[in-house]
This record gives sequence, structure tokens and C-alpha cells, in this order.
Amino acid sequence: MLGRTIPQIQPAGQGNLLMRFDVSSRPVDDDSADPRTQTFYSLPSTNVDPRIVRTFKFDRLNGQWSINGQFMDCNDIRVHVEPNSSEQWILTNLTGNWTHPVHIHFEEHQVLSRNRVPPTLPIERSRKDVVQLHPNERVQLFFRFRDWHGRYPLHCHNTVHEDHAMMLRWEVDPNGGDNTLVP
Repeated sequence: MLGRTIPQIQPAGQGNLLMRFDVSSRPVDDDSADPRTQTFYSLPSTNVDPRIVRTFKFDRLNGQWSINGQFMDCNDIRVHVEPNSSEQWILTNLTGNWTHPVHIHFEEHQVLSRNRVPPTLPIERSRKDVVQLHPNERVQLFFRFRDWHGRYPLHCHNTVHEDHAMMLRWEVDPNGGDNTLVP
């Protein structure tokens, strides 16, 4: 790397690099269907005992964003979920004045409660893959994992938070896992 300068990370809003996207392609056919003519399936019942209840604490640690006191480690799968099972995940945000829009990839969930109160807004009584976690909130989610396997991320959708390690990897794994307060 002789003669090359390594770019330095700049403070927020002080970046000096620009990325340009040039999109050039031929028009494509739109084969999508009118949503008014589609069949939507009922929500799965949440009246089942979860195999496990896991807790995720969204917080700040040494000036950085963390989940359960840890930063993202791409080589560490922190949650192992058993296929064909149901789980409840409790997300907490007990510090600061930030809202964390938590995006859980792959599997949809349902909101069971917000600060131990069932959801009242229609938008929260639906399939979700992002949930708003407001300051001083506890949100309880229900998942029914299907028979697929694979590794997926969970992260805060605030770009600064996810860029500064407020994320983790989880996996649908035939062996499952029993850690309730995810390290």
C-alpha cells in the first residue's frame, strides 16, 4: 500500500466522500398483482407456550450503541433458534431519549405488549419485521419460526446506531439454544 492514504473516519456530518449510482437498463415488465385481489393469511395464534423467552437490552456502552452490553461481532452467532418452534423476545430501551426502530430479518413477529399493555393500534396487530422501541419501553414480541434454516441479522435501523455496532447475528439451527438473556 505504498503511497496510498487510508481514509480516516470523520465526525458525523463531516464526511467528504461521495458515491454515485448510474442506473441504466431497459424497462422491465411489472407482473405484480393488485393487492385488493390478493389472499392474505390469518395471523398465527399467539396462544401457545413459547419454547423460550429471550431478552434484548438496547443501550449505550462507553459512548457506543450495544445490545446486552455487546457490540456486533460478525463471527459470533448470539442466538440459536429451534426450527418449528415459537418464542417470545423482550426488547428493552431503558436509557436515553433515543427511539430504536429494531429490524429483525427473516422472520415476522407480532407485538404482544408494549410496557405490558396489549397493542391498541391496528398497525401493531399485524405481521412485523420492524418494531419501534421508544425510550423507557419494554416491547414483547411473538415469533413462530418455521422450518427454514440460516443466519440473519437483528439491528437498530438508525444508521448511526447500526454503523456503530448495535446489531447481532442469530440463526435458525436444528439444535436451538437456551440462552434467555442473550450475551
